[in-house]
Amino acid sequence: MGDVTVTNSGGSGLLLNDSRNGTVGHVRGHHNNLGGGYATFRVANNNGPNVTVESVYSRDSGRGFFSVTNSHGTTIKQVDIANSTKQNILLQNAWDTHVLAGKVSNGNPNCQLVSTDTSNSSLRVSGCSYVGTPPSDTGDGSDNGSGGGSGGSNSNGTVNGTYQIRPLHSSKALDVNYCSASNGTNIQQWAWLNNDCQKWKIEPVDGIWHRISPLVASNKALDVSRFSTSNGANLMLWDYWGSSNQQFRFQSAGSGKWRIINRNSELCADVENRSAANGANLAQWECIAGNDNQVFELIRP
Repeated sequence: MGDVTVTNSGGSGLLLNDSRNGTVGHVRGHHNNLGGGYATFRVANNNGPNVTVESVYSRDSGRGFFSVTNSHGTTIKQVDIANSTKQNILLQNAWDTHVLAGKVSNGNPNCQLVSTDTSNSSLRVSGCSYVGTPPSDTGDGSDNGSGGGSGGSNSNGTVNGTYQIRPLHSSKALDVNYCSASNGTNIQQWAWLNNDCQKWKIEPVDGIWHRISPLVASNKALDVSRFSTSNGANLMLWDYWGSSNQQFRFQSAGSGKWRIINRNSELCADVENRSAANGANLAQWECIAGNDNQVFELIRP
């Protein structure tokens, strides 16, 4: 099953009932059974085993993720759940169920386990106490590096400071179009002018995940338009509110070089068409080895 988006459902956004041996892409839901007991993503009635979900994003729903009635063998790689009228995450009579990463907030409560054995289930999300032990082979490829830029090609660094972000192929700088501080302002590359439109504050917000904000608009952040997970989706400025489409990891591409990968889409920041011209647009695209228009240097201004 691919990605699923459900809004304004009177029941669950996505329900897996007695399903097994499958994968699900990114589940996104808004206003699903608000005030009720269903969830943006629910597994029930002996669902499982061997169900893997890329991510669950839920806002203003009854619950975010709900596993019930002896469902088992579900692994969710990432969650971003908030403002549920009941629990953001509820595991009830569940086993071998794992949420590997992410965050929850403003639930009632954020997380609850009922008749669930933590010897074979686990939660690793910000906003809840960590419980249980995740499976040893999660397949998510995350490896938190030191941020020094010397890690292997798959290591993730922690970056904290103000930088020029320079595309390797063009040696220009990522630039806020017209130095605007408005929502929706485009991000492009331009020759280095040493101004606040080209200086970016990068700070970790959740482990390997970072907020990237220009000095000219410190309350904004780099944002993938409309939560898109598609190739070619635009990168722009928007008010920062902590969503996964506003968070990025820095994957080492050699000494001092980085790929910038979005948390929501797992796609790379990409200067379109490998252009070296002033004004070339910044979008997201599948990460392709050897594409230097997806590799950036971080330079202290």
